[in-house]
Amino acid sequence: MRRRPIRERHGRHITGATLAAVSWLVAALPLGALESQPPMPLVSRAVTRAADLEGRLVWVDGYANLDALASRQGIAALMESVRRARANTVVFGAKMFGGQALYPSKVAPRLSEWRGQRVPPDLDILRAVIEEAHARGLKVHAAVDVFSDGHRITRMGPAYEHPEWQTVLYTVRRELLLPDGQRLMVYAVNPSEPTGEVVTAFTPGYGWRKPRSDSPDEAQVVAILAGPAEDMRIITITECALLRDNQVVEMPPDSLLLHGRGSMAEWMLRALRIGDRAQFAAVDRFVPIGSDELQGSALFLNPVLPEVRERALQIIAEIARDYDVDGITFDRMRFSGIAADFSDYTRAEFEKAIGRKVARWPDDIVRIDPIPGRDIVRGPLFNQWIEWRALQITTFLRQAVRAIRAAKPQMIIGAYVGAWYDRYYQEGVNWASPEYAGSLDWMTATYGQTGYAKELDYITTGCYYPRATAEAALFDDAPAERTVEMASQLSSRVISDAAFFYAGLDLNQYESGLGTSAHRFDKDALRAAIATARANSQGVMIFDSVHLNRNGAWGVLEEGFSSPATAPHDVPELLAALRRVRETLRK
Repeated sequence: MRRRPIRERHGRHITGATLAAVSWLVAALPLGALESQPPMPLVSRAVTRAADLEGRLVWVDGYANLDALASRQGIAALMESVRRARANTVVFGAKMFGGQALYPSKVAPRLSEWRGQRVPPDLDILRAVIEEAHARGLKVHAAVDVFSDGHRITRMGPAYEHPEWQTVLYTVRRELLLPDGQRLMVYAVNPSEPTGEVVTAFTPGYGWRKPRSDSPDEAQVVAILAGPAEDMRIITITECALLRDNQVVEMPPDSLLLHGRGSMAEWMLRALRIGDRAQFAAVDRFVPIGSDELQGSALFLNPVLPEVRERALQIIAEIARDYDVDGITFDRMRFSGIAADFSDYTRAEFEKAIGRKVARWPDDIVRIDPIPGRDIVRGPLFNQWIEWRALQITTFLRQAVRAIRAAKPQMIIGAYVGAWYDRYYQEGVNWASPEYAGSLDWMTATYGQTGYAKELDYITTGCYYPRATAEAALFDDAPAERTVEMASQLSSRVISDAAFFYAGLDLNQYESGLGTSAHRFDKDALRAAIATARANSQGVMIFDSVHLNRNGAWGVLEEGFSSPATAPHDVPELLAALRRVRETLRK
């Protein structure tokens, strides 16, 4: 059978070849072939390959690419690079995590400047991106950071203007108690580590290395505590001056390393004694995310608040209604993490949902262990809480889909999520197919009903790992699950053909030494990652274009994408046909 090419531009239609591929799949597979879960996701891969379809998404972050986006010429050049790379979809950050928009929004503040780069007041960046992309046969999906509305670095955004919207975190103030009654505040290791004269705790899995100091004369000390929780003792105290820069400090299992600098290092040398017992105490705290300096740059709002949800819906509807975008992609459509949201409003809504008061708040849901690095302690309502939070995000997504469809019924809708499904419940999200039957210990019997994959046309998951394959991980003695290959396969199983799945690659994984003479970009690793992602999904999402520009790496995409391809989500009715096939095979 000779395949006819799929017609380009916006009026794409499903071809006879694609329909034939779907029919062939139903007829060719034996009845029992897809009864077990692992083979089932082969349906969409088989069909898209038979029809030469592939999603090729290039993400353009507004902050990182602003130097290119601040002029019409720069936008045109960027879109031309995407075209030459034979990608087919630009995912453009129209509303960013700091709350600003790159278009004249009536709801969100407009970004005017970022790190010295000004945006011309008469330049509608979103409109210019759409026009330049469409002129080159590319589709544009506007990315919306849904529930993040403030930037900690600039201390700007609606989250600062409306602190009552900020998500409330459950955290603790930890102290180390010494035998002589002295107390020391200790910070747990965090992606945004506290700087200055503090003491920070690290677990063995962190792989602590001696950091280079901006001041050679600054005192730095490490102490290691080990033993059971009820009888931890100090086993070593070391001045960092005796260590080499970047030297890894060996730690026994179930131990804890305390790192102090400046006056705190001097205090540790005076107060700590090898063999002394050391206990930890913790006091619960409930704080708005903006007042917790250990959080990341993005300031999240509370997704449960009606006013927060309504504002997000207004932004989404505005883009769908006023711009000729081909799709909308949701990012940060989630809670900020397992510590959110513990506001009085969210507590009342949860109690309403379960039909009774939470007697011990937050212990009946979760308790943070006083010892840094230890797992949280789950309360009797933990699983119900996890399901309820996931339902909040799923119900919002359904509202957003209705708002988009009201403006443009054929709009393509996608979402970005992390590929680590077994831990993504911490963000309050269930991106699985509602038919996915997982058996993780936090799942209730009805958790699957919160799965939102069927609400979307595609999902791209962050398979953000430096190694492409499980074999490469085995060779390096690294975890096999932390590879593009295994993350893609897990994502495919979880989504189960409810939506198209595109494996996301973070190009930061292949770049090192930025801003130094040792700067390097591993093009071979990117080539391997792209090939692995394509083999295990229906497409690839590249994050972010700034890495391609900075490292002259567009050619890697050109090599991998040797001929043009249409994205599966751009073929009308294909996803609906695949869902019908899967349902037929399930019966």
